[in-house]
Amino acid sequence: MPVFGAALDRVVARYPQISAVIPTVDAVADNVRQSVAGWQVPATVVTDPHEKIDAFAASIAAITKSGTVTLELALAGVPMVVSYKVSPLTAFLVRRLLRVDDVALVNLLAGERLVPEFLQDQCTPEALAAAVLELLDAPEKRQAQQMGLAAAVARLGGLSPSPSEKAADVVLSWIEKGSAGITRRIR
Repeated sequence: MPVFGAALDRVVARYPQISAVIPTVDAVADNVRQSVAGWQVPATVVTDPHEKIDAFAASIAAITKSGTVTLELALAGVPMVVSYKVSPLTAFLVRRLLRVDDVALVNLLAGERLVPEFLQDQCTPEALAAAVLELLDAPEKRQAQQMGLAAAVARLGGLSPSPSEKAADVVLSWIEKGSAGITRRIR
């Protein structure tokens, strides 16, 4: 959250009208509200699924963590910048196990680096701000990403079952395909 807040500070320097909406779940909403309380950019934390859909519909671009939310944003056609940072030990272990270049589900689904990813040491306020400013400054880049997102979403085949269920199916399929290699490496 501190990295997101610092990135937004840089974005709001160029676009002062920017506001932040942070969809989350009830279980962590209070922690999220505490984390954003000191941000220079006012942040609205929403837990209601309908408010999340409204927030996505009103968004020009997003800075997001990796996870199913990338597919939800893709379904809503929201261009995005993806980030993720874990403990150094977890990062070390994951690097030994993963056999993919991308971690964002939307990139895995697309089979290409459709949205920029900033992981671990690359996950800095400067990098996130530069990438989202590129989307905000260049409508043609937003539109190109939206077209790629639409193509990736089309691979999921409609809106039923839910995006979360579809994302889970994609992840489980990927795990099943790579589980033999992962199991061998763990042993």
